[in-house]
Amino acid sequence: MDPKRLNPFHSLLFRLIVSTFLATIFVLGVFYFLMIGKQREMVEKNYVNTAIFLAKSFESTITKREELENVGFLYGLILKTLYTQNNIDLININKENNGRMIVYLSSESNLIGEEASLDNFYSLKDNRIRTARIIKNERPFLKVVVPISLAGQTSFTYEIFLSLVQMENYFNTIRNYFIIALFSLVGTLLFILLSLSKILIFNPLNELKNAMELVGRGDFKVRLKRKRKDEMEEIFAGFNKMVELLDENYQRLKEAQKELEEKVKERTRELEEAKMSLEIRVAAKTRDLRELTQNLEKIVQERTKELEQSKKELEAKVKELEKFQKLVEGRELKMMEMKKTIQELEEKLKQK
Repeated sequence: MDPKRLNPFHSLLFRLIVSTFLATIFVLGVFYFLMIGKQREMVEKNYVNTAIFLAKSFESTITKREELENVGFLYGLILKTLYTQNNIDLININKENNGRMIVYLSSESNLIGEEASLDNFYSLKDNRIRTARIIKNERPFLKVVVPISLAGQTSFTYEIFLSLVQMENYFNTIRNYFIIALFSLVGTLLFILLSLSKILIFNPLNELKNAMELVGRGDFKVRLKRKRKDEMEEIFAGFNKMVELLDENYQRLKEAQKELEEKVKERTRELEEAKMSLEIRVAAKTRDLRELTQNLEKIVQERTKELEQSKKELEAKVKELEKFQKLVEGRELKMMEMKKTIQELEEKLKQK
């Protein structure tokens, strides 16, 4: 297939959706962290401004030295501030005493007389506001230290602890909403991807699988429709080419099989003719052997008769010889007796 004619629209769409999916997640993540960071900064800045406003309000309320020494009056101002501001957990009024910062007045009476943190000492010296995030009783707080002047004296600091629990709950809620929205977006994009995958990938693969099963059952006439403009068209084209080659090879194999069958038939016919010829020869040989056997039997029978006749003649001659032998033996005995008699006679004559 000519690459210049290939217009992979579906493949490009698939890649575009995947890229959009990843880019959207990345952008949303970056936006979430930037938004949360900015909101945290704005909330903390608002809390700091609230602490400064409360400190200045507290400072402007004290107009006489007697009010500064009136602990009940000051404590009432602190309680009033606590009741009007729900996010305030603790307020301390700290005073310098012999180079140290001591809690002069507090919303928690057990802290009065305790040594204050160094932030108060540094804020008093450089007349700057200090803030810090702290964990108290496993809860987040924003501590704000503001140097103030009470009744013309500048040896005090206003220390306020603002609870960040509501802020954290708010951000946790936003985070949960973001996670839900992100998962919803991911689910939607995954559904789109799966749908496109089914159309662009799984359906063609299923069509290819069915075609392969038909080829496996011996159907070499199956062809896949090439009405696509993506990589699957090349795969279909390759499959069709493969099936064409298989079909050609199968046809050649069938022709070769036919030729082989004809050769086998011809060879079988030749073998049958050779077998018949051999059977004829064997039958002729068998007939000759049978005739030869019969002739041999006749010859053997005749020879046996001749031998029996010869045997009888020999037996008769043997009997005659036995008779002759007996006759000879009788004559020999008589001759021996006659010789013995002659010898005796000769001896008698010699004696005379």
